Amino acid sequence: MENAMDPFAFALLTTLVSIAGAVLIIVVIVRGIAHAQNVRHEAYKEALDRGVYDPTLLKKRRTGHASLGWGLVFTAMGIGMLIGFIFLGIMSEGAPGVFITLFIGIALIAFHMIVASRSKDEVKNGEPMKLSDTVVPPRPTPDQ
Repeated sequence: MENAMDPFAFALLTTLVSIAGAVLIIVVIVRGIAHAQNVRHEAYKEALDRGVYDPTLLKKRRTGHASLGWGLVFTAMGIGMLIGFIFLGIMSEGAPGVFITLFIGIALIAFHMIVASRSKDEVKNGEPMKLSDTVVPPRPTPDQ
């Protein structure tokens, strides 16, 4: 009695699951970006309702925190692969992959540090413009 799956069916199932997973990841990323944009737009509309005109609320803020997160992930992967390959004794074969991953992580962390230091020195354009509710008195006419 054989319980093995047909190799073609297994390959087809694996391919379909991989494609579905990739599509799901893309959908989640796109929905996350759209949600962030909607949140920024709602904050802008709420500020306008309160009488504050601040166009910077619509812009995506680039703080460099994403590069720090990815830098830490790549660095951890590189260190993990380095330790694993040393223990397995295959460091000579895996060295390019290890060092590429490790240096990508280090470069992303360095990028975060540069962005963070420059954003501290960034000159602000000023405070958001407050739209006043006061009524401007009419100009006096020349005959007055």
